[in-house]
Amino acid sequence: MEKDIELEEDTSMFEPPKKKGMYARMIEDSISEDAIRICTIEARAPRIILAEQNTHRNLSRNTSSSRAIPIQKLVRDVRNDMFVPTFWGKNQRGMQAKEELTGWRRWLAEKVWRFAGHTACNLALLLSAIGLHKQYANRLIEPFSYVTICITSTYWANYIALRNHPDAQPEIKILAGLIEHELLTSIPKKVKYGEWHLPYTTPNEKYWYKGDGLIEDLKKISIARCASTSYKTVDGKAMTHSRAKLLADKLLSAVPVHASPAEHQATPDRIIDGKWEHPEQHGNLIGWCQLRKRELPGEFVNEYKDLNVIR
Repeated sequence: MEKDIELEEDTSMFEPPKKKGMYARMIEDSISEDAIRICTIEARAPRIILAEQNTHRNLSRNTSSSRAIPIQKLVRDVRNDMFVPTFWGKNQRGMQAKEELTGWRRWLAEKVWRFAGHTACNLALLLSAIGLHKQYANRLIEPFSYVTICITSTYWANYIALRNHPDAQPEIKILAGLIEHELLTSIPKKVKYGEWHLPYTTPNEKYWYKGDGLIEDLKKISIARCASTSYKTVDGKAMTHSRAKLLADKLLSAVPVHASPAEHQATPDRIIDGKWEHPEQHGNLIGWCQLRKRELPGEFVNEYKDLNVIR
């Protein structure tokens, strides 16, 4: 029998906070029998810091896309909760602004920023009315928008050290502090060898699917929800089991395969004679085998061997 969201699930664990601005929250926190912890965190952050966030290669991530979100929804989100700098740094040489604007300069800077954001929204809607696709029209709004990021890693120390630091951009410093708080206050659940870390799946779903031997379907549900960086679809509908499996099948059957959402699901590796049994399946994790590396043939295109795939 097809299971769907009508299992009378308590999905409140996946509802984002009602407050505006940035947040970070633990989605799945697991620890292996070898005491190696893997965490999946959902974060909301200004798009302007995304390039800095993406320099950390040991973090697997999926991010809400300007190409996917309907322009009317993105405009509404920006008008309701526009990104406005948290620190109005005074212009000086170098990458860090040590002093902040004050008085009328501080007041006027914020007024100009907000005016630019509302103007960008109006121009984006005009481009949409002309018929331009959202993958272009939405770009005008990006400096004033937030993104949702699904992040998974077994190693957070370097990120926290670099980004929760006085020299970091103020907004990414705030984000790193929020993430560090989640890491320090969450309690991981033990995942045994052969079991799986599956973000965005509820205890009820895990119970039913595991009981019926449908773990492969549960993996697809997790993949789809990580791809949407939410328990919901980009248009705000519930990511039901049937929708999730259709999306996962579409991503994983594409040529080339869209494999990044399959980096968040992982199963513990084990140590045999002092060495990991499957280090080639770890990807950017430590002590855990990524679903992407473990179960997806052709999960990346080899520049020489597989050129025929992308011609």
